[in-house]
Amino acid sequence: MKQTIHAIGWSLIFLLGSLIAQAQTTVLEGRVIDAGTGQGLAYVNIGLIGTSTGTVSDQEGNYYLEFPAEVDLPVRFSHVGYQSCEHTVALLQAERVVSLDEEPLDLPELIVRPWSEPKRYGSVRGTYRTQVNLALAKRPDQNLGAAIGRVFHLERSVLLDSVFFFVATNDFDSVTFRLQFYSVRKGRPDRPITTQPVLVPVTGQQRGWIKVPLRHLQIGTEQDVMVVLEWVDAGAKGGRLSLPVHFPAIGQSHYYRYGAQNRWKRFRSMETPILLHVLEERQ
Repeated sequence: MKQTIHAIGWSLIFLLGSLIAQAQTTVLEGRVIDAGTGQGLAYVNIGLIGTSTGTVSDQEGNYYLEFPAEVDLPVRFSHVGYQSCEHTVALLQAERVVSLDEEPLDLPELIVRPWSEPKRYGSVRGTYRTQVNLALAKRPDQNLGAAIGRVFHLERSVLLDSVFFFVATNDFDSVTFRLQFYSVRKGRPDRPITTQPVLVPVTGQQRGWIKVPLRHLQIGTEQDVMVVLEWVDAGAKGGRLSLPVHFPAIGQSHYYRYGAQNRWKRFRSMETPILLHVLEERQ
């Protein structure tokens, strides 16, 4: 009997040790700076490559990233207008400061032309029954960098006039989105068509349609464009943030990136509520 109890005791100790080992996590804390100026870089995408584990640096360039200790993948740092870099976990634990070098982008030259009145691309649905949750209830800040996207097939040279997007659920006192614009290659975002950050602050638990004026930024393109809406910041109070998706939507596709350094996924016959208004070149 004593031997049985003794065996059970050792089994419990072994099980407890296994659970503790499984619960261990790696924590990375540091700061991302501009290599030239030494200034902190706001809203840098940081994460384990190809996974949902990721975050975004805050306005001063500080970041916090936590993940299971058994994960051994490089961590990527990326920001439009800067060269991306990858570091091992061991290096980041030893060196708390990561510097990014500027990367000149060969952007298309905008030629001033006579433009038409604004034309809308995208449709408005009356009811959205499916939602994409950006904030995670238990650790809402650990999904910063999640993004949705929509491809717009343009008919001719355009100047971007404005973007509209719809927020379904929001109980944060403040959140910040970032709009980015990419050329499209094989149905995926390829290269940015502007280095200008378009930050969209949303306060007071605002929901519904939100308009973002763009004409003053003079962003032009002569090819199809993907509009990407990325969640990069949130206030201390709140835990729910979601955007709707319409399904079925014949001929449409919904793009979603779960995590700051994850791969884009494409969902056919789904429609993201993003509208694009452009000024077309007059013939």
